[in-house]
Amino acid sequence: MFGFLKRSNLNLPRNASENFKAFYGNFISDGDLQRVIHDGLDEGIFKKLTPDELAEAERMMIEKLPGGDSRPAIGLGIIRSQKAAAPIRKLLAKDKKPAYAQALWRIVRDPQAVRDIATMVQDKRLDSSQRIDAVRALAEMPGEPSRQALMETLQKNSEYLLRYHSFTTILMLYGYRWKEASDLTGTIAPQIARMLNDAAASKLVLTRLNELTQGRKIDGSP
Repeated sequence: MFGFLKRSNLNLPRNASENFKAFYGNFISDGDLQRVIHDGLDEGIFKKLTPDELAEAERMMIEKLPGGDSRPAIGLGIIRSQKAAAPIRKLLAKDKKPAYAQALWRIVRDPQAVRDIATMVQDKRLDSSQRIDAVRALAEMPGEPSRQALMETLQKNSEYLLRYHSFTTILMLYGYRWKEASDLTGTIAPQIARMLNDAAASKLVLTRLNELTQGRKIDGSP
């Protein structure tokens, strides 16, 4: 059995396995934060943990949730932690972070999470990276509300990167894999950049989007 000697804090257990150390560095440790920002989170690490390790990982992430770090919420969403649904919902009511809404969607498929994410995309109080995260999160939330939010962003938002990622995410809603969707968006990127001030460019973007989605259903829809 994976025994943890200190269960009331967030210290790394002395007998931790290499896999648990990897989890700890990705989702708990502040010392590894810069590396994680540079390299991204290892979301697959949870599959390598034993049941006892996974239970302790869940406990640690729930304990770290109130600190404002988004990583624990992301991790709890990945493992679909039912214990985390209530505290994440409480945090989301106070702090509109895309990571909280996305985690809540992953855990309980809460329709409110979709509405919250759609609002965050347009919320200029959030920085651009958070709003891009919100756009990307909609790829996991198939349905007409997500498509409408992304179309509004594509057609009206003044920030080029938000329009760019909205185009990609719309394609993902229709079943394209991220790499394929990203490559296709790249082919129309100059027009996306000009579309708010160039009617011809806007028409070309929307025509291309219609061509790429014609005959497809939104992924996950009936």
